[in-house]
Amino acid sequence: MPARSKNPVPFHGAVTPKSFAPNCCRGINLQGVLVNIVYLASNLLALANNALVFGANLNNLGSARV
Repeated sequence: MPARSKNPVPFHGAVTPKSFAPNCCRGINLQGVLVNIVYLASNLLALANNALVFGANLNNLGSARV
């Protein structure tokens, strides 16, 4: 068996979350980042939906004029 290093998380070159992130960043911080990404994505979808509704309303106003 190879000799064990004193580092409990050996770095073998592959960037995995366990080997890349220090101990302080492994728990809820990554989950918070994912929640923020989902929140921003939902906000962008809501803004796009508002733009579509606003454009449809402008189109209806323009076509309703006599």
